[in-house]
Amino acid sequence: MNSFNSVEVRKKIVDGKKEIVTNRVVIQGKTRFKQSTVVRKGKKTTRRTCKKKLTKKELDCIMARRFIPGLFDECVRSCLDEE
Repeated sequence: MNSFNSVEVRKKIVDGKKEIVTNRVVIQGKTRFKQSTVVRKGKKTTRRTCKKKLTKKELDCIMARRFIPGLFDECVRSCLDEE
C-alpha cells in the first residue's frame, strides 16, 4: 500500500479574530484518517480537533488522485459545534 500525507492550512479573520484551519489526510499502512484542527486566536485562544476514519470510497478517490468536494466539511463542522 502506498503512503500518502497531505496538509492544507487556511488562515482567515472572523469577527476580528484570527482563525487557522488545518486539514490533514494520512494514509500509511493500516492508518487511514482525515483530521481537521480549528484554532481561534484572540483574548482566549481555542483549539478544537476532529479525527475521523476514511471510508472505502474516499480512500479509493484519494489513491486515484481525484478531487473529493466536501471531504473535510463534517470534521470542520463538528469542531465548530464543540464551541
